[in-house]
Amino acid sequence: MLVGIAFAGVLVVPSSGARPAEREDGRLQELIGARIQALGRYDVQRQTVLLQRGSDIIRTASLFDAGRDARLQETLGQSIAGSARSLFVERAALDAALADARDTERRLRSGGWFQEHLGSLIVQTAASVPPDHPRFLERLESRIKVLAAIEHRVARDTDARVAVLSARQAQYPRDKLARLAAAVEDGHRAARMFDASHDAWAERRMGEIQEGLAFWRAGEDYQRLVEAVKSTLRPYAYEWGAGGFWEYGAASLIGILIAMAWVGATTPAELRRRADVRTLGGISRAPLSRHWKGEGAMAQVTTLFSWPREVMFGSHCARDVGRYAARDHVKQAMIVTDPGVVQKGLVDPVKASLIDAGVACEVIDDISPEVPHTAVVHIAGRCKQAGAELLVAVGGGSVIDTAKAVGILLSNAGSIQDYEGVDRVGRAITTLYVVPTTAGCGSETSQFCIVLDVKRKKKFEIFSRKLIPERIFIDPMMTRSMPPDLTASSGMEALANAVEAYCSTWASPLTDTLALNAVRLISENLRAAVANGQDVQARQYMSLAAFEAGLAFTNAQSGAVHALGHSLSGMFDIPQRIGDAILLPHVMKANMNANMWRMANVAEALGEPVAGPSPRAAAQRAIEAVKLLLVDVGLPTNLAEAGVDKNALSSLSERALEDTFLRTNPRALNLEDIEAIYEDAFVEYAGEEAAPGRRTRAPVH
Repeated sequence: MLVGIAFAGVLVVPSSGARPAEREDGRLQELIGARIQALGRYDVQRQTVLLQRGSDIIRTASLFDAGRDARLQETLGQSIAGSARSLFVERAALDAALADARDTERRLRSGGWFQEHLGSLIVQTAASVPPDHPRFLERLESRIKVLAAIEHRVARDTDARVAVLSARQAQYPRDKLARLAAAVEDGHRAARMFDASHDAWAERRMGEIQEGLAFWRAGEDYQRLVEAVKSTLRPYAYEWGAGGFWEYGAASLIGILIAMAWVGATTPAELRRRADVRTLGGISRAPLSRHWKGEGAMAQVTTLFSWPREVMFGSHCARDVGRYAARDHVKQAMIVTDPGVVQKGLVDPVKASLIDAGVACEVIDDISPEVPHTAVVHIAGRCKQAGAELLVAVGGGSVIDTAKAVGILLSNAGSIQDYEGVDRVGRAITTLYVVPTTAGCGSETSQFCIVLDVKRKKKFEIFSRKLIPERIFIDPMMTRSMPPDLTASSGMEALANAVEAYCSTWASPLTDTLALNAVRLISENLRAAVANGQDVQARQYMSLAAFEAGLAFTNAQSGAVHALGHSLSGMFDIPQRIGDAILLPHVMKANMNANMWRMANVAEALGEPVAGPSPRAAAQRAIEAVKLLLVDVGLPTNLAEAGVDKNALSSLSERALEDTFLRTNPRALNLEDIEAIYEDAFVEYAGEEAAPGRRTRAPVH
């Protein structure tokens, strides 16, 4: 740098015996030289600091390398100890649960359970009817029959629970070894991640230092010096013309250029010797990506997320339907519902709100559970004749799907079969408000509806963004009248929506968040909602879970559970929610190898202990947890109990193979795979067949 500065001075220093004007020019050159020297000192100081920082990083990296083995041993010890603690706690909980179930089983077989409850029953009967009254024995006999039916159900569920817990206990020794091995693997992975993180930090810092010292920075320094010279020359600009610049300024700039060329030629050699980021401390470093290639990397994707225009959530929000309809200037509304909803009085607050808001309304209450296309045509004709401007669906999934299909026909020509498939609905459907009375299918959030073609005896899907309702009123109070069996099956359908959305090939970070939270809410609240339908908190959480699962489901799509379920409900008189609930654990089993990590996350959301076990063991726990939930809420656990004819398995599989929902299943399934899932769903859970005196459930319709 100094050689270059001196050379710059040689080019422009005036001769001795200078005239006064020349002395002024000399003073100008001195100012320029002083600026150049100041910047030169700054440049040397900057290089010194950067080289010192590089030395510090190299020293830190060397010390870090020396402690790698010790850190690995510490991490392994912590991982194994944590896994051992989890195993101990889990084994204690499993033994306690199994002991409790077996105690109940012993009391049932010995008659103790019946005697305990019989005594309470006699006391309750005597409190309502005096023992000497003629109706006492009649009332007591009636209650004893109910108690006997309850005993039968408790015995059946206890047998299933003992079987599941026994199978889990038998699997425990194998899981223990697998989980300890997984703990060792996790320890190695954690150590690798910590090392890779430190290496990335060192690489990044050395890269910054290398950039600061690199030759190309000479251009930036040169520009800085040019600006310094310009600022020095600026006060004399009025005295200088072009000739003045060539006489004085050009010579100075040439000197600066030579100085910076000298800096660029001398510094990189030292830089390359001391700042090679791939040989920190003499130890070879692989690129960071090599440490974690394919481990946990998330592909960057673009996601289109569909959301309803407005969602109202809260107790009694259904009473606001009329206010919103009036705000939309609706004159004629049509309430679409089913007889059961009308009998429970759930339509009354909606109808009253419309009337109070000055909106005329009629009620169509003959909706069929399976949405036959003939009923859709009939209802559309009635709505068109009445001049309906707004459809208000009050009910479950079949009511909402019927309203969507009717909305298509009201605004589009042709038959409903013309719109089968994806994006074949040309015009927006008639304005649709939805008030769900169940917490399950999530049809209120979805972009599709399912219609039964009566002639083909096959359900078909209509998929379009135009099917999303205009407004959704999620009122948990509307779900309190759901009976236990409907609560259970609807909740399991919501669980199927969430699990399939999370495992779908179209899953995204947005749908993952909704799906996992829905799984967690269902696992924590479904049993309580089934046991006590008036539990407002459980109802609120189940309504929220159904909405989240439906939203995840409509954006990520589903998989084999719904594809196989459509075939079941199309051929047999089985509600879609029952078929989905039975099929869910068997489809999870078939899909397990497609992504064990995601299935392990499902297990954790279901409340299963997954700290330490291998991904396979954790995924298996998710399947067992779903089976146990099915037993706890009293639903059929196999297709035979639901009334499915096994001789129809071939036809069921062929129909399911054509279902469009298979396209997003995490595992590609062929006809043989689908048949295997159906066959698996006909088999009762492990241990149940051997249970003495076990009686199967009656088919559920």
